[in-house]
Amino acid sequence: MLELFPEKDKVDILDENESDKIESNMTDCFPIAFWGRIDWEKVSNKIILTKEHILNIPTVLFNQSLDTSVPVYLIVGIYKYPLVKTSLFKNNLKSLSTVQL
Repeated sequence: MLELFPEKDKVDILDENESDKIESNMTDCFPIAFWGRIDWEKVSNKIILTKEHILNIPTVLFNQSLDTSVPVYLIVGIYKYPLVKTSLFKNNLKSLSTVQL
């Protein structure tokens, strides 16, 4: 899975235990739909981006006064494991925008 990220030293593939902790925290913070993903229809405070704007996520968040230095977590497995911990640096966003997970 690390081959998806050009800067592998800035990416952590979390083990099942750590993935479960993060997933538990996410379910405490966000409404989860029956299919196991965030139910975005029930989230009022959200920013909707088009596919073309995916590389501008750090700028969009910064313009909203959100901290872009905190880690982000990506659920890349079909059944929640593994989670990937990374940051919003541009090279990772380029890789993720071209890969269908």
